[in-house]
Amino acid sequence: MPLESHDDRAAAFEQTIAGAMSRELHKTAQPLTILQGLIELMIARTSSGDSCGKFHKHGGEEALRMAGCDECRLFLERAGEEVPRLASSFESVRNLAALQRPAQDVAVFPLAPLVTDVVQDLGRDFELAGITVTVDRFDDRPGDSQDASRNGLLVNASSSRVSTAVRLVLSMLVDCLRAGDQVWISIETDGGNAAIKFQLSRPSQVPISQHDLLPIALTSQLEFASLLFASVGGALSIGESPDLVVLSMPTVASPSAAQDMHRRETHV
Repeated sequence: MPLESHDDRAAAFEQTIAGAMSRELHKTAQPLTILQGLIELMIARTSSGDSCGKFHKHGGEEALRMAGCDECRLFLERAGEEVPRLASSFESVRNLAALQRPAQDVAVFPLAPLVTDVVQDLGRDFELAGITVTVDRFDDRPGDSQDASRNGLLVNASSSRVSTAVRLVLSMLVDCLRAGDQVWISIETDGGNAAIKFQLSRPSQVPISQHDLLPIALTSQLEFASLLFASVGGALSIGESPDLVVLSMPTVASPSAAQDMHRRETHV
């Protein structure tokens, strides 16, 4: 049964990746159609002899500012608007395809320092946006075991993918929150799973609901963060306040905890 469950999850993940790639490729249809139309118009103009060279030869500098050159300039400006859209979609497809390959940096690491590092890296962005971010680490809380305080919550995953997912969520929040808003990040566990919870509030202490962020929450940026977490065996969920965004993944036992378990099993 566990093997079947793992196979089912892998198949579901591949299907989700395929769907995301299909949507990104579909986004290229409009800019490709526009570029094709612009190229065909330019070819038609030059084929009929209605070119900038013709105007320039017979009319000098003044003619260079006539409709022919203006049209060329407009064509190029419009093409310049569509090319970045194409590049963005193809880059998204490339990133999605990379998730189908096994990560090269899978290892056991403490989750809290990784989250703290990402927050510090984005500190300047938060400062400019006037947003306060606080990290409430599970292993910093009074009453936690000595082992938890020393090692923190450990996970076995790709640190780069987890870090990128956390960064994408925080970047999304920076884009949609207002100056004075607060982000409270808690790192918790129910024993078998670790959860990174993002709680949002405004100075009035009114929690920010999912509906406030719905247009942002459906962006490809957040979808990619969800797929990143899924690729390491985790999940991203969007709920209501107080925990608007939650990243969860299985924890692993610390070396000392594993040794304690082994001693207890041996004793029994």
